Amino acid sequence: IGGRVAVPGGAGLDGVTDVVQWVDWNGTLLPRATRPPPRSRTGLTDDGYPVNYGTSWVMAVELLPTGPVADVLLTYGPPRARPAGADDVAAATGADDDQLSRFAAGALRPALFDAAAIAADPALQLEEIAQEPAPATTQEPVP
Repeated sequence: IGGRVAVPGGAGLDGVTDVVQWVDWNGTLLPRATRPPPRSRTGLTDDGYPVNYGTSWVMAVELLPTGPVADVLLTYGPPRARPAGADDVAAATGADDDQLSRFAAGALRPALFDAAAIAADPALQLEEIAQEPAPATTQEPVP
């Protein structure tokens, strides 16, 4: 991304469950990220702790007799198109409406579990995907 964003978490060595850290192997098809030399064994650089690996999916779930209640967030991805009247993260948190800024702000979104809640979501976008039927065969079935 190129900018500085403070995100929650720490290195796996620290025993945290929200792992965000630098790894030297290339876990993406994007061009390899580079980092400045660390000042110490902790990985701290003059620009802070660089991160190129870590938490990608966050979910907090409460299991109730009436069904699950959850807040969720995918920590990476492009900004989500939000129609007028939808949840405005920028107004609520001061963060831009992109997934990384939502993660940094702790701004998870409610998970929708039933058809009525999904249909009522002002950000709902439907995309129909269909598979073309297989061509008809002219061979006789083998007995």
